[in-house]
Amino acid sequence: MFKPDGGQWVPLKSIDWNWGGTAVLNASPTNGSYWSLINPTNNSPMATDSTIFPQWTDNATNHFTLISEP
Repeated sequence: MFKPDGGQWVPLKSIDWNWGGTAVLNASPTNGSYWSLINPTNNSPMATDSTIFPQWTDNATNHFTLISEP
């Protein structure tokens, strides 16, 4: 987005991206509890010219799953 002095916001570029992974809580008698990231996924974002104004369509809380294991 770009806004000239005294002007309105206009879109210039669009970037599509994603990121994901699984976090596991590990318990170790010597190291205590710690988190590990396994199976991380992402794409290589690329900017493309755009005249479309951005819209918020989702948020991370819709994709969060907490699994508690003993």
